[in-house]
Amino acid sequence: MPSETFSRISSYLNIEDIDYKKTKLKKQNPESLQDLIVNYDEVAQLLKNTRFEDYLNS
Repeated sequence: MPSETFSRISSYLNIEDIDYKKTKLKKQNPESLQDLIVNYDEVAQLLKNTRFEDYLNS
């Protein structure tokens, strides 16, 4: 999944593919999304069975 995302970003920016294995990504919020999103249950329900559902578990 990361390689596909970086490929789409590279394509959009009209630059060479980004080698995601060479990037140093760091999670910006150590807290869980359940702690950060006040209406987490509502958001989770709306995203259930969509292509965005996995982002809540990242």
